[in-house]
Amino acid sequence: LQRILRSANLVVVPTLDYVSYLESRYKLNRRQIQVVENGINLSEFPTGKPPSERVNKLLFVGRLAKQKNILLLIE
Repeated sequence: LQRILRSANLVVVPTLDYVSYLESRYKLNRRQIQVVENGINLSEFPTGKPPSERVNKLLFVGRLAKQKNILLLIE
């Protein structure tokens, strides 16, 4: 994987944590990594209910793999 990542023109990651990981684990140059955040601004989607009456809902989209750490998401 290191050879493939280091030969890429650009590596796109969803968070800054991945930048640090790729720099340390695969010795990538920071200029080679671009963060494209995953997510939306929830304030643009009001529910109409006061916060005390809202029901918390969780939606996960992705494969069920150990690397996704679903248990941490549930916690």
